[in-house]
Amino acid sequence: MTVVMITHNSALADMGQKIIRVKSGQIESVKLNEHPKNIEDIEY
Repeated sequence: MTVVMITHNSALADMGQKIIRVKSGQIESVKLNEHPKNIEDIEY
């Protein structure tokens, strides 16, 4: 299953396996998160 989440809340990005940051319509960075957090562990 693939889920695409778009958010302005950077705390939620910690649960993703791949984090793509976009600025002014351009990809700024792509990061693989080898240890994504569980939703219960995220404080937002």
